[in-house]
Amino acid sequence: MTVAAESFGNETTEGELIAATRTHYSLRREDARAGTVHVHFPRIGYVLRAASPT
Repeated sequence: MTVAAESFGNETTEGELIAATRTHYSLRREDARAGTVHVHFPRIGYVLRAASPT
């Protein structure tokens, strides 16, 4: 899955969706320096989409 801001910037964050609550999305992703991290985004102003197959 990817999460991106709806109205500003064009940078997306890709990861595994681990939670989608009424108020936020949480993605699990791997970072070379930090290891496994969980990244949280508010639902308002952000869009969740299926990642493009690679």
